[in-house]
Amino acid sequence: MANIEAQRAYDEIIDKCRQLRDGKFILSSKNIGRLLRCIVSNQDSYSYVIKCNETYSYGNELNLAVQGDSFVLPINKHKIIVLVTGLLRQFLMFESKAGVNKADGLDFYLFLRKYYPSIDVDKSFSLFVDAVIFPYAKAFKGMIDDDGQVELTIEDGHEWIEKLSDNIKEQLYPCINSLNEMIVADNHMSEKKKKECLIMIEGFNHVLELGNTKMINVVFIGLRNTLASFKDADTHVKYIEEMLTSFKSI
Repeated sequence: MANIEAQRAYDEIIDKCRQLRDGKFILSSKNIGRLLRCIVSNQDSYSYVIKCNETYSYGNELNLAVQGDSFVLPINKHKIIVLVTGLLRQFLMFESKAGVNKADGLDFYLFLRKYYPSIDVDKSFSLFVDAVIFPYAKAFKGMIDDDGQVELTIEDGHEWIEKLSDNIKEQLYPCINSLNEMIVADNHMSEKKKKECLIMIEGFNHVLELGNTKMINVVFIGLRNTLASFKDADTHVKYIEEMLTSFKSI
């Protein structure tokens, strides 16, 4: 039954994010407020945000996300929730007329113009929604998936599949993020090859989140082979392999 309530909370968060998107920049403050109220007024989503904040720090995640003139979301869904919840709260603090020190807030307009520059602010806002808001909304799927997560078994149902430790995952996430950015920024790789590499990285990140070492082994082999001709990735691939080998996953 808890999962049914969590699904309803998730659906409402998705709906509020769509309203934020459709309202354009001019209504963004009002719709950001509605989104945050939706999250904190529901027991499932509010508890999930609290749990994420008990593990990760908004200040630390913000420092990691700001990379020069780029704003880069973490891969980990719990970190995304901590980062974006805190960010939206700071936008509202800046807009507040009373009782809040504006120095503690962030100017949403300037944030958009710096990290999502475009021909007009509505286009910048649209880029922000696609890059930040919808990944944030989807991160709340963890309310459903994490709550129902159990150890997986192999097909005969008798042997438990070993799960990759969270410590190994946390050490791999920055490397995967860096590898992804390197490929996106490469100007010599063909678009077809670039797409193949990014798909493999996305797939590897997905199985890493699941922690199933058998799946990680299979997908990593595919990732390594796909990146074999991209010599700039050798250091990253070697690091990933060493980390997985230390856990005896490959």
